[in-house]
Amino acid sequence: MKTLEANDTTILDALYRHIKTQPETVAYEDSKRAMTFIELERKSAGDDPQGDLFAAPIEAAMATDNPLPRTEDAQVTELATLRAMQAKLLAIDPDALSPREALEALYRLRAELDTRPNPDR
Repeated sequence: MKTLEANDTTILDALYRHIKTQPETVAYEDSKRAMTFIELERKSAGDDPQGDLFAAPIEAAMATDNPLPRTEDAQVTELATLRAMQAKLLAIDPDALSPREALEALYRLRAELDTRPNPDR
């Protein structure tokens, strides 16, 4: 990836710019195949005619903080899940919520993201 530009306020901005300008760059690679950003995008968006018919759900051991390699299906499922969460987050207008409503919305999102076992619960 190239260096940050003036209009990149975060690393994510730089990554999104990179993906937008160079969609054919390899985004995922394992011993069997490689996928470009555009292929990963299509598959996670459901544009793949086979969809995720055979994809296994993401298990706690496959969470993003696990350094072990993940399968292609797990990568696609994770990206689709993150996109769904992003849509839910963008639908929240914090200025229209009371502090209590905003906190409740935050807790709902956190509960959806938290797949790790917690002994305190």
